Amino acid sequence: RIVVGAPRLGEVTVEVFNLLGRRVVLLHQGPLTPGYHPLPWKADNPTGLYFLRVAFPDGRRDVRKLLLLK
Repeated sequence: RIVVGAPRLGEVTVEVFNLLGRRVVLLHQGPLTPGYHPLPWKADNPTGLYFLRVAFPDGRRDVRKLLLLK
């Protein structure tokens, strides 16, 4: 489960990428209300390092590292 915080109402895209830059999963694409939102990720991927990218309607993008352990 990944928790994303939206500062205001708008279209938000949440994606997970592998180290090669390939999108592994699109977790959410659509409107989010202000606040924190848990997004489920059924991580069938192998253990390793991934990147979470959140794109906000104002053009800002936030990228975080994720370490998947099984």
